[in-house]
Formats: sequence, structure tokens, C-alpha cells
Amino acid sequence: MSGNHISGIAGTIYYMAPEVALVTANGHYNEKCDIWSLGIMLLELAENTEPPKLNFLQLFLIREPEKRPSAEALLQHNIMITQVTLSP
Repeated sequence: MSGNHISGIAGTIYYMAPEVALVTANGHYNEKCDIWSLGIMLLELAENTEPPKLNFLQLFLIREPEKRPSAEALLQHNIMITQVTLSP
């Protein structure tokens, strides 16, 4: 998905990544913005979650998009490998 860019903004501002505000000026909307949004939603669902899982969720919310892991990297994280079963 890298390299795919969207030129418009849609969605709820509460879930938007910080860099989305600059999308119209700089065109930096990519999958890293979606990872941030997913992290916010997962954090809301993770109330009363164990600290290791919260540490995993913090990876979604790294403010600098270039430092935020890709979806592929997050899927390879130990928590995803050992605790999540994805259906085909």
C-alpha cells in the first residue's frame, strides 16, 4: 500500500492522525494515518488491558509518521503472532 495517497479528508477528527491536518498542503496521507486511527480505536476498546498490550498499542500512536510502524511490521509483532488468530 505504500505510495498510495488520498487527496481528500474523510472521517471523525477524534481518530485522525496529527499529520492529516496537513494533507491538503503537503499530501502526506497514507497508511500510517490509518494506523494512527486504528490505534485510537483500539485504545478505546482496551480499557483495563494488561500493560504489554498497552505498550503494543502505543506503537500505533507514535506522533511522527515516519517512525510509526507499517501495518506489515505491526502484524509481525509478538502480540499479534501469539495472541491474535486471523480468520482466512
